[in-house]
Amino acid sequence: MSNVLLGLDSAAVELPPRYIFDTSRGWTTIRTFKGTPAQVAALEANYAASGWNTDVTGGAVWTLTATTADDDRSPGIGEEPIDLWELSANVVEKDILSSNCAVVKAFTTAITTYLRDVLDGKVDISGKTCVSEATTPAAIYGNANAIQVFLCIAHGLKSERVSAPTLRHTRTAARDYEFASATTGVNELYSKTALGLAETIPLGIFNNMTAPPAVNPFTRTDGVIVFAGWKKQFPHIQASASGKSQIVTEWEYNEWATIINPTYHA
Repeated sequence: MSNVLLGLDSAAVELPPRYIFDTSRGWTTIRTFKGTPAQVAALEANYAASGWNTDVTGGAVWTLTATTADDDRSPGIGEEPIDLWELSANVVEKDILSSNCAVVKAFTTAITTYLRDVLDGKVDISGKTCVSEATTPAAIYGNANAIQVFLCIAHGLKSERVSAPTLRHTRTAARDYEFASATTGVNELYSKTALGLAETIPLGIFNNMTAPPAVNPFTRTDGVIVFAGWKKQFPHIQASASGKSQIVTEWEYNEWATIINPTYHA
């Protein structure tokens, strides 16, 4: 069959374009052309140079399928980003007196100070590894829970793995989408309330976020003055070959020394 009969004498023929929207990936445009090998090769080179994915099929009539992760009716800036919010936890290790254990937090200052000296090696505890042996002073001031913590330290259990809540926000849009700056506030600390005002966090996630204590900053048992709050990390920014741009921002909840992290948004 001749090219003239196919209508391919001067240029490839484009079939109706397809526009697909996916709630997790955004827009995709698919454009399909029929033509001679030379016509299809020329189009394929143009689309590939513009960042489109291309697929060429040979035969009596050659076919080019070009795909881009965008809506080419209003490319780039016209696309609304797809937002993904996640609340998870990283596992970190803290010493046994800083592990947020309710029992430990209930100790008196005298008990905590003595146990801190034990933990830091300032008190000789050699040979004191069971309840029947003198733990002193005065059986850790008469507190059974303090004796158990003392024995943990004496047997080498000096730290505990705890969960550090992490909030992650992923924004995905077309490669040319003009994202607002994601680096504002990096390394700064936020209360749950302040972060909720600064970001549009879905209510189901916001309600499960950890809130800092009423007294903030506060002095830990090791003497360090800290803020408890959500610290913004530097974002991960990428523009992928598939035609999408993505920005991932994380906030980690933990205790942060005020001398190093002085900026706290209450």
